[in-house]
Amino acid sequence: MNAVLAALVVAASLVPAEPTAAASVDWRDEAIYMVMTDRFKNGDPSNDLDSVPGRADWWQGGDLQGVIDELDYIKGLGMTAIWITPFAEQTKGGYHGYWTLNAAQVDRHLGTPQKLDELVTAAHERGLKVIFDVVLNHVGYGHPWLSDPEAANLFHPECPINFADQKSVENCWLAGLPDLNTENPGVLNSQVETWSYWVQRTGVDGLRIDAARHLPKDYIREWTGRMKKSFPKLWILGEVYSSGYRYQSAYLDAGLDAVTDFQTYDNVRIGLDPRGNLGQLATSPALAADLGAGNEDRRAIFIDNHDV
Repeated sequence: MNAVLAALVVAASLVPAEPTAAASVDWRDEAIYMVMTDRFKNGDPSNDLDSVPGRADWWQGGDLQGVIDELDYIKGLGMTAIWITPFAEQTKGGYHGYWTLNAAQVDRHLGTPQKLDELVTAAHERGLKVIFDVVLNHVGYGHPWLSDPEAANLFHPECPINFADQKSVENCWLAGLPDLNTENPGVLNSQVETWSYWVQRTGVDGLRIDAARHLPKDYIREWTGRMKKSFPKLWILGEVYSSGYRYQSAYLDAGLDAVTDFQTYDNVRIGLDPRGNLGQLATSPALAADLGAGNEDRRAIFIDNHDV
């Protein structure tokens, strides 16, 4: 099994019947197993399509059925939740899930909406919570909207990111990916509608916002506020790629339940390096005060994930 593992220990038109979600909403003691679905297990060869085993930059054949098949294995490791990489339909080569073509569809390489329902249900039957990965900041390379004159106002003008300038971080194109114009109310409404549909349909327990630091905080506040209004028990984690707690604290203020703790990850990595200093491991709790009073347990502490 080729698995991507991460452990976190942290303080629409059809409306289907509401499924039963996992009971607890306190995530501070959850141990979350991350799955990059395409690289985990091939449970259904019928959806391999153009997969090329061994080609690192292409689909390998892993799918939602493969995740379902291994839920008992994940549970047996002591995990209490799983986080799957984005299932949305992808532009060419987006095996990882971060090059969105259509977030309202499940990519055919991974399965079907019914299989996604089955995954959440099967996880809940085992007492496992489920987190979906959400890409709000951008779409995939070569998205057809780019060549549609009527869709021009859906994107910010193309520009390289200057990471010393927060406005550039939010409005320019991350790794050349078309950056959605979050000032356009239609973008917000569409993303609320799409993800409300998936939460309502599946009964998923949590969402992880990819590239959250590249979204304006007002947008995060509005999106999370509207999602929480409809789904009060929904847990929302933000990937704020920064080792600075003070920088990350503003995203907690914007409505996120937790942020990824890159500070502690860096301290663990440095502390366990043969050339490093174990004393580095003791600094995170004190530094976490920079998150703001009462926010110290809103850090998603991780051992490993696809970002590092």
